[in-house]
Amino acid sequence: MKRTVPSALVCLLASAHAVAQNSPGYTDTPMLPDGKWRVHDATRPQPPIVEPGPASGPAPAPKDAILLFDGSGLTEWRSNDKEAKWAVADGCMTVNGTGDIRTTREFGDCQLHIEWASPAKVEGESQGRGNSGVFFFERYEVQILDSFENVTYADGQAGSLYGQNPPLVNACRKPGEWQTYDIVFRAPRFGPEGGLQQPARLTLFHNGVLAHLDRPMWGATAHRSLPAYKAHAPKGPIKLQDHGNPVRFRNVWIRELDLSGTPAVPSATPVAVEAKKTMDQTIAELMAKPEVADDSITVQHVLISFQGAPRMTNVTRSKDEAKELTERVWAKALTASDFKGLMAAYSNDTGPGEYPMTKATRSQMVKAFGDVGFRLKVGEMGVAPWDASASPFGWHIIKRVK
Repeated sequence: MKRTVPSALVCLLASAHAVAQNSPGYTDTPMLPDGKWRVHDATRPQPPIVEPGPASGPAPAPKDAILLFDGSGLTEWRSNDKEAKWAVADGCMTVNGTGDIRTTREFGDCQLHIEWASPAKVEGESQGRGNSGVFFFERYEVQILDSFENVTYADGQAGSLYGQNPPLVNACRKPGEWQTYDIVFRAPRFGPEGGLQQPARLTLFHNGVLAHLDRPMWGATAHRSLPAYKAHAPKGPIKLQDHGNPVRFRNVWIRELDLSGTPAVPSATPVAVEAKKTMDQTIAELMAKPEVADDSITVQHVLISFQGAPRMTNVTRSKDEAKELTERVWAKALTASDFKGLMAAYSNDTGPGEYPMTKATRSQMVKAFGDVGFRLKVGEMGVAPWDASASPFGWHIIKRVK
């Protein structure tokens, strides 16, 4: 039997299709954890527009603030561990295509003040217009964008927690005018084994207008994919993004806070957490991978030995205690930025702790070094468990550095 669709419904479906086709955004991305909208959803409502007060001069920094940029230079900033190269003139720094910059210092809980201006000459549209971003821990982004009479997907406009939540309002000033972000950021908390205990939370005033109030973040910023948490150190750099648009910045200062005594309101929506793997699961998965094609590698390692292991005359812990310690140090290694610090604190290796080898010479080393090391890419880590023949001295936490 042939079914007919009412003409009113046909018009409604056609209208919805037109919105999805003509609006910036996507209709094929994953649903966010609250189940209401997709990442960069083309149909998500735009925040209401609020006209902020007029722009004024730079806001004076409190006496306890750290000046990250006062107009005189980029000494507080780096670019890929090299000198930052953004243009500095007339008291501001300008994105110039030389890449992102990040603070030389690291921060956790903090209050950040930053002033920015999109180009006065309007070029591009949607995400191609005055685009930059402020990233806490180099991963949690507050979007910077020229959102004055510029439609984009709601979770990508100025003041959004990019890919997660739009601001409460659009408080953008005109292109070329100075704008202010005043942000209170509460860093995420992770347990000793790397599990998420409390998500990051953020309050934002855009041009003096409330845009987010103690908003939980669902994880690290991502494009067209779901945010998720992965354990990291309690402090990290703040990054400013080079997205290819000549956005200007001035008067950047920060106050370090300790919000550990401030109870966080439990999140009403779930957060995505990268599944925690046991050390044994990590070992099994690594050993199932093929070896890399590289002929030569250099690895660093932390050796956790035990009483009775060959040549380990001063170690008193038992074999079971050695394995338990290895699991704890492995959890630290996954979040620590200083692997050499772990080597100095825990390793029972009396040698240099860093060893080059080739596939031709690997047989001269402990067998586990080659078995694990040649399965790692540069920067990756693995664990070689104690084995009487392959790893007789104990457990090795191995990081490939070259």
